[in-house]
Amino acid sequence: AFPLGNWSVHNPFHQPGAPTAEQAAPIVDLLLTDTYLAFNLDDENAAFDQLAENLSQDLVADVYLDSRRRLTAGTREGTQVTVREVGVLEIGEPLGGSATDEGVSYDCRWKVVARVQHLQHVHHRHNIYTGVLTLRPDDGRWKISGVELQSEDRVVAPWRPT
Repeated sequence: AFPLGNWSVHNPFHQPGAPTAEQAAPIVDLLLTDTYLAFNLDDENAAFDQLAENLSQDLVADVYLDSRRRLTAGTREGTQVTVREVGVLEIGEPLGGSATDEGVSYDCRWKVVARVQHLQHVHHRHNIYTGVLTLRPDDGRWKISGVELQSEDRVVAPWRPT
């Protein structure tokens, strides 16, 4: 057989350089939202499956345990915590790496708003996190492959029915 020509096909997951902050912001927002919403699921297996969709395999167990602890910190037995809102507040330009090897890291600031229902009252908790998040393509999609949490600020707001 003789070659008759060349074919070029665009691969949407291949990027020669790291995504800019503007390109990474919606990716990080979606990954963080899906990750935190996994904690609203009653079925632990379903929660782990949803985490595995958004986190590299070596992060799933650690993030599950650490996030459960952070979301329920300061609560008593019988308290229900429901994540209501997650969002990226700031994201910096790539700190290094590439989309194909160890991943790309970004300085990030994000918020998690949760409804906390105690036996006596209900309030909202606003957690603001600052840290470095690393993204890496895995199984044809972006996943969080590293989390270096630098700070966590918590604000309790009174509950207002909507």
